[in-house]
Amino acid sequence: MRPSAGSWPIRCPSWRPTRITFTLPLISAARRVLFLVSGAEKADMLRQVLAGPQEPERLPSQSVHPTAGNLIWLVDAPAYQAIEAETADA
Repeated sequence: MRPSAGSWPIRCPSWRPTRITFTLPLISAARRVLFLVSGAEKADMLRQVLAGPQEPERLPSQSVHPTAGNLIWLVDAPAYQAIEAETADA
């Protein structure tokens, strides 16, 4: 790969980035929590999270409940297809 003007790949195996862990209480304290779900391969998992039984140990996103903010799901049509099919059958 040839670098473009002004960008040069730098490899430094000894450098490790700092990591930050976001806990459920921290996420739930946010003003806005956004989940972005895209693709048909996510359809069944999205259905399990939103319409299935509560299993927060297996599906941690079910445990996100903003205490003073909004929970927003941005879902494309292919990812929504399993929920749409389930509600059409009901």
